[in-house]
Amino acid sequence: MSSATTKSIPASKILAGAAASEIEEDIACAKEFGFGVEIQHLAMPPWLGRDWREEADRLKAMLADVEGPIGLHGHFMDTIHVSPDPDVRDLATKRYRESMDMAEAIGAEFIVFHTQYNTALRLPDYPEIFHQSSLRYWPEIADEAGGRGIMLYLENMFDVDPEPSGRLARELDHPAFRLCLDVAHAKIHSDVPISKWIAEYGDYLGHIHINDCDGENDLHQELGEGILDLRAAIDQLIDTGLDLTYTLETRTSGRVSAAYLGIEPRS
Repeated sequence: MSSATTKSIPASKILAGAAASEIEEDIACAKEFGFGVEIQHLAMPPWLGRDWREEADRLKAMLADVEGPIGLHGHFMDTIHVSPDPDVRDLATKRYRESMDMAEAIGAEFIVFHTQYNTALRLPDYPEIFHQSSLRYWPEIADEAGGRGIMLYLENMFDVDPEPSGRLARELDHPAFRLCLDVAHAKIHSDVPISKWIAEYGDYLGHIHINDCDGENDLHQELGEGILDLRAAIDQLIDTGLDLTYTLETRTSGRVSAAYLGIEPRS
């Protein structure tokens, strides 16, 4: 398959998204193409409240000769860090710190969390409540992450507008806090074009989750298998000149996406 993009992403800036069911295959693909790996299954419900240390040791051994960057998708199930309930915030903090422990255990240099912006709350004051609550919440967590040598990326999920995250990143202005743009989420949940997401995030954009879909459902298809205009999105992202990393957050190993990007296996 020929490349679907007019500009190229270096293999060293791409990560395979590694899920539980195909972890060995995902890591093998990363080694085959010179990608990094974003470990994702430790954030899923089967690992909540469980001892994950043995699994982290197994992953660290498997990742030992991966040449690209190593990342971790952090906990996101019910981590409502902007909740007015202090017990809910405490649970979010517990899970976020556990994610930092996981990242250290596997040698990850970044963690992806979700914005947890609640688009179902149609209240005039909600955007400001979210903003002020986030400004109070994130400095301590970002300080801790920075002290551990970990970058935090906040990812859009159900967000309909990039402005809340962009505003938060600008006003927080923390060296260990940047934004992750999930291209498919932006298409599925928002009418705002990708170009405006990129412009709003500006210099605070650091990481990309990229996969294809049908425009309606979060299918995590390989690049080129859905309806997204990924050629334009990738070109726009490269044109920013930012030092971005890209996770192929697909349900299969990423080999089809590598071909789409014009990246050949290493000899």
